[in-house]
Amino acid sequence: MFMFAKGLLFLIPIVAIVGGLAIAAIAITTEHRRKLALLEERRLMIEKGMAPPPLGGELLSDEHPAGTRDAVESSLRSGIKLVFVGLGLIAAFLVSRYLVFADTVIPRPVISLLGPAGVLVLLIGAGNLAYYRIARHPVPHGGA
Repeated sequence: MFMFAKGLLFLIPIVAIVGGLAIAAIAITTEHRRKLALLEERRLMIEKGMAPPPLGGELLSDEHPAGTRDAVESSLRSGIKLVFVGLGLIAAFLVSRYLVFADTVIPRPVISLLGPAGVLVLLIGAGNLAYYRIARHPVPHGGA
């Protein structure tokens, strides 16, 4: 039984990648259909002689428009989360590589990817924190 399960371990990353791409494709398609429905509603209102409401946040803007207080605070939350996820991946890499000497269920190539993935996630989180620090105090416009 264990040998059968060990032989199917290569399916885990394949299912994860295909599942992630499927979720992204569904999200993009759903958002596109929502925007098309809003535009169709506006078109029908114009055809009937009604004045549609001005284009607002439901069609053009994101959840947190860039530069707003919500966007800056969102980058702080994302940055903190990503830094700690990156540290966790690096810790998992170090523990799996240097403290666990027996064969584990996780294949060696996957363990060897935990370190670089952790560094990448940590750097993305650091970039979000740097954005937060810069955007928190905007530079005034006009010359000095």
